Amino acid sequence: MSKAVIASLFSGAAREIYRRNDLSIRLESVLDNQTYYPMEDEFSVLIIDDIITILACKGANHLYYLTLHGEKETYALSEIDTDIKIRLSSSSGPVTITDENGDFVFTCYFDEVSGLFFAKEDATDLLAKTKLEGIIFDKFTPLIWEDSSCQLFK
Repeated sequence: MSKAVIASLFSGAAREIYRRNDLSIRLESVLDNQTYYPMEDEFSVLIIDDIITILACKGANHLYYLTLHGEKETYALSEIDTDIKIRLSSSSGPVTITDENGDFVFTCYFDEVSGLFFAKEDATDLLAKTKLEGIIFDKFTPLIWEDSSCQLFK
């Protein structure tokens, strides 16, 4: 879940720069009593297709799935179906998804409902083609990045 949605849904628990009421309204319009937010340390099933697209863009054929608890799986990208997408989005703890070449890594970490994406090279153009949103960090981004200017993608 994006920091924008988190900030809006949880009464401004995050900083003002993340508040996006448009996302909150959109999310609330599709949620009902049978739909739940992703748990912490899980990817939303709604972004799995974008993750697969990114992993495949440099010719990878397989996806590696690892959890902190030692679970390891390998899936052929061409064979990923709805059941596997649900499996990828419902881990029992922090999870990492990467391609066979290690060009891209997606991970969820402790006590967060947002994910991290790592790339060996600049992936700004690639990310712009997805439904993902976030902040791009580079080697000059300070540890306390919220107080500095950042490059956003949506």
